[in-house]
Amino acid sequence: MKKIAAMIAAVAVTTAMAVPAFAAVTEQQAKDIALRQAGVNPSSVSYMSVHQDWDDGRQEYDVKFYVGTTEYSCDVDMNTGAVRDFDIDHAGWDD
Repeated sequence: MKKIAAMIAAVAVTTAMAVPAFAAVTEQQAKDIALRQAGVNPSSVSYMSVHQDWDDGRQEYDVKFYVGTTEYSCDVDMNTGAVRDFDIDHAGWDD
């Protein structure tokens, strides 16, 4: 019985760590922040994705979107809304 209780407690702790209890910034707000950072009009975006991620021990939204052949990538802190990383990749440009 003690083993079962320990397993249940371990699963509960793991689940609590994987799912944020509260994020001050919503996914929609993260999208808006990324678009503002890029200076892009939302109507010109052909595709956008957003997912939750961990980086350097912090929760963030990884927002990616395309305007024409240009890819934008923006990491937005889930708690503060601060832009942690921003990148623009132009098709055909060598880095």
